[in-house]
Amino acid sequence: MDKRAFVTLILLMGLGLVGANEPEAEQPKIPEILLEKVAQGDAETAFFIGNTYLKGEGNFSTDLEQAKKWFKKAAEMDHPHGMFEFGLMQFFDKEFESAHGWFEKAAKKGHAESFYRMGNYHVYGYDDRPVDCQSAYQLFDEAQKRGVDVAYNDHAWMLATLPEKSCRNGEKAWRLMSQLESSMGGLERMPLSYIDTKAAVLAEISEFNEAIATQGFVVEAYCGLYLDDFEDNESWMAASAKQPHDFCPDGVARLRQYMARKPWREKPVSTWLESAGADEDE
Repeated sequence: MDKRAFVTLILLMGLGLVGANEPEAEQPKIPEILLEKVAQGDAETAFFIGNTYLKGEGNFSTDLEQAKKWFKKAAEMDHPHGMFEFGLMQFFDKEFESAHGWFEKAAKKGHAESFYRMGNYHVYGYDDRPVDCQSAYQLFDEAQKRGVDVAYNDHAWMLATLPEKSCRNGEKAWRLMSQLESSMGGLERMPLSYIDTKAAVLAEISEFNEAIATQGFVVEAYCGLYLDDFEDNESWMAASAKQPHDFCPDGVARLRQYMARKPWREKPVSTWLESAGADEDE
């Protein structure tokens, strides 16, 4: 039995799910055998306990404070996944500086998504770091080497849409999207947000007919309205733009841009920084 299976079994035994007649009514306690393993320096056990609280597995209910506590224990014992998860929870708490420190430590141990998260600091200026597309691209490259799909997507999006000419490279964006599509098994397996990126890349390399067709598909799928049900493009796009899904107005605006034979330009804006600023002003 490997360590993961052992820890899971012990947790289930502690939860009353193995070898017990009735489930526990209250939040169960971590079995003493696992607490002893953590006390002896077993970082992986600490990480799995944190994950149990995070996901609310078994009879545990989700408890983010407990998850954060156990991820921190794992991180302090040099567990790369614990470092990342603790850093991510700090990031969501807008503790950007400390979060970056843990992402950096995890990245030094080869944790793939940590490179992507650090790249975003240079996209949005978290922790007052300089907004710098090239620094972001370097970190996205490292994440891509380790198979992080979202790094491919965001890298391609920025190469296709950033207002600064020095940050754009349509041909490279197309190569990245082609690699992403191939790795995911084809367009039909890609998330709609990635297909939206593909449309932007097609427009950047002046393949406007394909960009229009691709973006039209995304708008139909997101907004739930189909062109065949309308008399013309304008009425369909007007109705789609009014749909409650957050994507629809911008998605339609991009479609209009491609129909005008123009690529899309967009400066990244972080709602996290906006909300952090609002909290500070209160």
